[in-house]
Amino acid sequence: KDGSTIVAVDWRGEVAYSGTDAATVIQNALNALTSGRTWKERVVIRGDFTISQHIEVPNYVVIEIIGKLTAESDIDYATHKAIFYTPPDGVGHDIEIRGGILDGNNVVGAIKLSNAPYNVVIEGITAVNCKNIQGAITIDGMTTGDEPYNVVIRKCTIKDSPIDCIAINTYKAGNYSKRIIIAENTIMNTYGVALIGVEDGIVAYNNIYGTGIDLTASRRITVVGNTIVGKSGVETTGILVRSGYYSDYYQAEDITIVGNVIHHHYGTSGQAGTGIYIQHYYKPSGGVEPPPYLPARKLLIAGNVIFNCERFGIRVYGTKDIMIIGNHIYNNGTAGVSIDGPDDDWPVEDIDVIGNRIVDDQDTPTQDYGIYMGVYVTGGGTISHVRVLDNDFRGNTEAIHIHNPSYITDVTIQRNRGYVTENSGSATFSGDGSTTQFAIAHGLVSTPTSYSVTPASADAAAYNFYVSANSTHLIVTYTTAPPAGTDNIVLKWRAWYEP
Repeated sequence: KDGSTIVAVDWRGEVAYSGTDAATVIQNALNALTSGRTWKERVVIRGDFTISQHIEVPNYVVIEIIGKLTAESDIDYATHKAIFYTPPDGVGHDIEIRGGILDGNNVVGAIKLSNAPYNVVIEGITAVNCKNIQGAITIDGMTTGDEPYNVVIRKCTIKDSPIDCIAINTYKAGNYSKRIIIAENTIMNTYGVALIGVEDGIVAYNNIYGTGIDLTASRRITVVGNTIVGKSGVETTGILVRSGYYSDYYQAEDITIVGNVIHHHYGTSGQAGTGIYIQHYYKPSGGVEPPPYLPARKLLIAGNVIFNCERFGIRVYGTKDIMIIGNHIYNNGTAGVSIDGPDDDWPVEDIDVIGNRIVDDQDTPTQDYGIYMGVYVTGGGTISHVRVLDNDFRGNTEAIHIHNPSYITDVTIQRNRGYVTENSGSATFSGDGSTTQFAIAHGLVSTPTSYSVTPASADAAAYNFYVSANSTHLIVTYTTAPPAGTDNIVLKWRAWYEP
């Protein structure tokens, strides 16, 4: 920039274009790259400029920004969606945009690449004050043709933008955007990352403040190492997974959520106030009706730390094939883990909750249930094939709560700390020649559904007895009182409770 004149200098150091409108000069420089090339050429934008219209991004280009580009306040959003834009009448590919600050001035987005771009890298961008109904950085598919693939968005910072910060959108019925990597970004916003209809993606090591990651209608996604913190006073969700119905059906499946830290999400409606929410499906207004039971499924949720969410640490709603393993879930609201189903024909089944620490260590506990399991309104919904094993349920108001148990079948609850369902031991009593009844404290959470007592001393075996049980004890009743003696009645016992 030379005074009010903006210049574009070619590789020889000679002025190729000049003018007073930055967008026009930058566009001319991009248009002057080698015609028909199959290799990338670099354009460096150095300085701070105000942009009057979008800059159309060509193929085979590296755009490096050293400075700041700010959209004019009166720019027309209907025509100019973002500072860098590929309109719907072209397909962008082999594009890199790196560095600098993109300020949408609350009228446009930062980057919007339409019509299924591929081989795209966006790195080191700082995007602020963006307005775009889909995202500050948006990669869009087409209603016909292919979808985006080979897209990397990393080490960007996005803030002060009241919409989805990074969005990958698939539009053609039955298609998926493929091989998408969203990594090492910092997002300070109400909304974070949205992958809609994505296949084979990674969302890794991002710091997100607000609603975190939306995986609607996506499959084969790994979500690892992210920190997702809610925004006070705003309804937010950490991670949302659900099948989707748009122009066609997309099933969310084969998703791994591992090693994330998720906390302080607020809200009491819909998915809000929840660390990880697994929902059966989502159908927007005008979307097609869902086919037979094909919900979000085949998820591994492991090694996450989830705490201080207003409602649920993890909620599994109307889904199947979910493994929740080795998570630390604490000090949430309604429940650490909720397994529940809607009032329709979407059964919840094949859910494993194994080896988690689901606790409340506050002076005044807020986590009502370690696990809530139930069908809210009976009328077709069921829960079946659930295993709850080797968990730690200390400090909750109630360790496990089962609602409408007649609609819940094939549930195994065993070896959990704070919710004892099996116990055994040896009980010793001293006979007095007249007492016929001896009570053994079993320590289970409820009246045993099965139990056994065997004599382990001669005096204990001298006469016949029968055994009954209540919520606290096994009651051994002899037909004839055992003889008097000191510690002469020894009984081995075992008891089980099956909800």
